[in-house]
Amino acid sequence: MEMLLLCHCSAKNYTKILENDFEHPSIRRKIASLSNLGVDEWIPPIMAFMNRMARTEDFNLDDFSQFITAFEKVYMHGWLKKQIKSQREMVCYSALVAINNDMPFDSVINQINQHADNSGFIAALDEDLYEPRPNQVNLIKAILLRLDMEQQDESVIKTYTGRITIEHILPQALVNEYWINRFQPQEHVYWLHKIGNLTLISGSKNSEAQHYDFIKKKSIYEKLNSKSSFDLTKDVCNSSEWGLAELKMRHEKMKTQLKKLWLV
Repeated sequence: MEMLLLCHCSAKNYTKILENDFEHPSIRRKIASLSNLGVDEWIPPIMAFMNRMARTEDFNLDDFSQFITAFEKVYMHGWLKKQIKSQREMVCYSALVAINNDMPFDSVINQINQHADNSGFIAALDEDLYEPRPNQVNLIKAILLRLDMEQQDESVIKTYTGRITIEHILPQALVNEYWINRFQPQEHVYWLHKIGNLTLISGSKNSEAQHYDFIKKKSIYEKLNSKSSFDLTKDVCNSSEWGLAELKMRHEKMKTQLKKLWLV
C-alpha cells in the first residue's frame, strides 16, 4: 500500500512539473525556462525533492524555491560551457543522491554547488553561442526566452505560441552596403554568433529578414513580432542604428543580466 501511495505521489508531481502547475511565480518561471531546453534530465532531482516534501517534514516550499534556484544556476553552467549530456547530468545525479539519502537541506545545496563553475560560465558568455545543432538551438532559445521573461514582473509568466526562430541582427553574410560600412570583416566574424547579436522572431523561418539593412530589418521584426511579442526584439527595434557600439552595448547588458540570474 505504501508503495502504491509513493507511486501515486510521484505521478502527481511528475504531471505538476510537466504542466508547470506551481503557484509560486519564481518557481513557475524557472520550470518554464528549464522546459524550454527540450530535455528531461533535470526532472528527476526536482521530482525527488517534491516527493520528499510530501513524505516528510524536512523541506518546505521556501526550501523548494531555494533548491530550484540553486539547481538551475549550476545546471545552466554546464549548458553554457557546452558540456556533453553525461557531464551535465552530474549535478542532477548529485542532487538526486543527496535528496534520496535524506541529507539535510544545506548538504543538498552543497552537493549541487560543488559542480558550479562561475569562471567557466562567465567565459562562456563571450564565446560564440550560435551553432545550428538542435541542442544548441534549444539552449539559445531558452536563454533568450528567459531574458525576455525577466523584463516582466515576476507575477507575469508569458506564454509563447507558434514557431520561434533565432535571428541574427547583424546578418550572416556581409553583403549589404549598410553592414559593410559599419563592420570590418574581422568584426563581423567575431560578433556574428555572440549573444548580443541574437534575438527572437515569430515564424517558421527568418529568411524574410535576410541581409537587409537595419531599417528594413526593423520593419520586418515589427511585423513578425505582432504575432508573438518579444520584449528583447522590441528593444532592438527601439534603436535607430545598429553598429558595433550598439551591438557591444547590448552584448554587455545581456551578459550582466545572465550573471545576475546564474552566478553562484
